[in-house]
Amino acid sequence: MRRGIYGASRTARAGLWRGLRNSGYPIISSWIDVEVVTDRGALLTRAFEEAANAERLIWLVEPEDFPFKIAWGEVCVALHAGVPVYIVVPRIVTDDQLGGLPSHRLVRRVELSMALFGTRPQ
Repeated sequence: MRRGIYGASRTARAGLWRGLRNSGYPIISSWIDVEVVTDRGALLTRAFEEAANAERLIWLVEPEDFPFKIAWGEVCVALHAGVPVYIVVPRIVTDDQLGGLPSHRLVRRVELSMALFGTRPQ
């Protein structure tokens, strides 16, 4: 059974995810609690497993996030597992910059508040 929200973003936004979790949102991303990465392979394995087993994935994207790194992998793993993905991104970022991802049937561009309450992609 899928559970929780997997938060994908640059590590600089870990505090935002921790704040949401502390406010009661079911954030399951364990990477947000990692201060120092000692085993990158184990971190990636755990992140991909969490993303694949989440109820939904929220990907926070800012213009300075290009090129994408680990979050791109988390998003792809989630989609492969059938997990809905909500992209929270300023309108100045185009769908083409997101690799055309918003055209996928499980992906929707939304505001953060909408993603947190889980309006499922149609």
